[in-house]
Amino acid sequence: MRTLKKAGSYDGPTISKKDKGMENLMSELSASAVKTHFAHLSSTSYAAHMALAGYYEAIPDMMDGLAEQYQGVIEKLLIFPTVSLEPIKTTEEAIIHLRAMYDLVNEVQAGCDYSEIINDLDLVKSCINKTKYKLIFLK
Repeated sequence: MRTLKKAGSYDGPTISKKDKGMENLMSELSASAVKTHFAHLSSTSYAAHMALAGYYEAIPDMMDGLAEQYQGVIEKLLIFPTVSLEPIKTTEEAIIHLRAMYDLVNEVQAGCDYSEIINDLDLVKSCINKTKYKLIFLK
């Protein structure tokens, strides 16, 4: 069991490579919500418009919960890097983007030691998969 010292003096675990992966994932999820929101606004397909809305509305809360839980587990604040906000212009680009996000979540999840975080990462992958289904099959 860890013992906490006075406020501000805890010498807990240092930020590891796994933690850096989580930092990057949180930044990418946040950027993904913004990119898919803009794609939603510029879509000419009602089905894509609605599918992307479901995704960009869900991801910020999922990301926030994951970041808070992870920081609670490691007892350190993460430092979130700046990532690209390259626009998504077509439904096909949105599908490619979601596949890349799924792969990133999978990669971070594979290195995670905390079952509660792993379970929530599964929920993120589920959201990605539902959105891909809607974009691919509901025209």
